[in-house]
Amino acid sequence: MGKLKLYVKHSDTDFAGILAKSFCLCDGVDVYIGEPQEQDLMECIVMSFDPCDRTNYRRYVQLSFRETDENLSADNCVMYLFSSAVLIIEKMKTIFGYEVAGNKVEQERCKTMSFVSERSYCGTSSCALATSYIMGTRFGFKTIYLNLCHANYRIFELLKGDLGELNMASGFDESSAVKLMYALKQRQDLDIEAYIEQSHGISYFKMALLNRRLDDFDISLIDELRIRLHERGYEYLIIDIGTNLSRQAIEIAEDSDNTFYINSDFLSEYIKPKGISHHLSIDINCKNSDEAKVFHLPYCKEFSIKNFDREYGFEIESILEKIFRA
Repeated sequence: MGKLKLYVKHSDTDFAGILAKSFCLCDGVDVYIGEPQEQDLMECIVMSFDPCDRTNYRRYVQLSFRETDENLSADNCVMYLFSSAVLIIEKMKTIFGYEVAGNKVEQERCKTMSFVSERSYCGTSSCALATSYIMGTRFGFKTIYLNLCHANYRIFELLKGDLGELNMASGFDESSAVKLMYALKQRQDLDIEAYIEQSHGISYFKMALLNRRLDDFDISLIDELRIRLHERGYEYLIIDIGTNLSRQAIEIAEDSDNTFYINSDFLSEYIKPKGISHHLSIDINCKNSDEAKVFHLPYCKEFSIKNFDREYGFEIESILEKIFRA
């Protein structure tokens, strides 16, 4: 079989449009809304919440709000709605006999460092930016910073210098974010540098560009992004996840080569990285925690690159030396 044709049915066309938009960025699938075309009836897959549709179509997937309802048989296929779009599509391809991409030549990727936290305004983004800055200035690595936090205005103000540019970002709007993600998903030619800016010696993706598309960023998109960045000489992608604990964000953190827990007590019970975990305590209230487990950092009260280097420099350099020696 060639491309998967997916028809999304729902009485609320706005809701159907949201679902369709999440699937249309996946590889090898064309997505439509509403009833299938007559010429597609024998080949397409129809997706809806109405189990009565099962008898009307040759290939049918019922969506459910309960994970326990999931059934991966072709005769009674039920998918959990809140799985990632990529995972749903891959399962459908397997169940209904579509060709699943395999035996690909392994491509080199830049490495990843993710920063997560249970609390806002405790220095997570400051630590991520400082790490990117210090890796470049002291270790000579080519790094890039990606902010996946919701409405992180403080970081934007530091890098751009003007909150008034938050919704403009040099002319890039939401449609540009969709173009970026679509090009990555479809592995199209892409000038990745067009989506990157630099400030204070830190390269970063234009945050306003992604500000309203954070929930569409999933692990497959990050993987393709790492390939493109490696091709341009980048060695590390610094991912600032913060308190964004969506399913996609957790999958990205778990897939990282290094995951940093900032002021976190319980997150390590829910996020299980395949790589190396690091626990950092940024001492806001001058209260120490378990010193055997946590590496302490001071709190950078004055938000500036100069203070990142002065306050975090030695401690982060020590952590990075251990990572690079491993």
